[in-house]
Amino acid sequence: MTGEGEQHASEYPANGADWTEEHWQMFLEELIEEGIISWREVTATTLGNLNPSQVGTSIASKKSFQRHFPPRKCWEAVRTWHFMQNGKCADCGTRVDLQADHVIPKEFVGDVGLSVQKEIPDLVRQDCARIVAEIKARLVGLLNRHNYTGVQAQLLDNISGDLYNALTSGSIRTQKDLEDVADRLDNMILRCRRHNVIRRPSHANGGLTFLTAEAGLMWLLFVHRPSNYRCFHNLCREYGLTMANIRFEEAWAMARWLQQIGLYEIEPGSKYSHAPTISSLDRIA
Repeated sequence: MTGEGEQHASEYPANGADWTEEHWQMFLEELIEEGIISWREVTATTLGNLNPSQVGTSIASKKSFQRHFPPRKCWEAVRTWHFMQNGKCADCGTRVDLQADHVIPKEFVGDVGLSVQKEIPDLVRQDCARIVAEIKARLVGLLNRHNYTGVQAQLLDNISGDLYNALTSGSIRTQKDLEDVADRLDNMILRCRRHNVIRRPSHANGGLTFLTAEAGLMWLLFVHRPSNYRCFHNLCREYGLTMANIRFEEAWAMARWLQQIGLYEIEPGSKYSHAPTISSLDRIA
């Protein structure tokens, strides 16, 4: 991953996936030696990312979870579930930046519910066991299509039964109502933020990069040292980042900030190389 305007540090492999622990340690020490970040800030940030997921907010406070428990008992159940976990991402084993995630994605449950609702008329008049089996088959089909493995049969049975009950209750108004059927404690697991994103159907390219998006942006900036915005933009696309260009422009601010104190070189005359002033804002307004 090289190109015009790139000043890749030769002591590091170009691909972050090829880095050893020694490379990461050396890279961090360089950032600290340059004064970009301090040991205290690194440690404080790490401690913050080790703080367990806020399941009281993300799970226990939601009515879709509360309906499975007696009044004021949801948090007790969620706390027990939380304590029972091993404190590591189910996919990569890290303890950093964990989030509660659905085993069977909400989107899958919503899509299956919507398709059954549209394609099978008069559900309440149909054979219950047959419809539940059809729901389960459609869920399994979606899971297989997206290479989701290891889902327990009992969980599939529970979700399929709940989805049938929701569809025949007469209370479904939106697809979100269908997606909320996925909100069961036995359908939750801990994943790091990166692997949480990878598994979302709406983020099909999430697994292309080794780091999270924001970490990847800074890694490209500090390791490859692009000397102009266009090169930075191209590096981001080559790395597999698929977000809107505005995210790259936001990240380029770090290069501008460091340029002000002599820690980064930007080619004169290149895009976004000029020094904005208050009058620049006045002209925009």
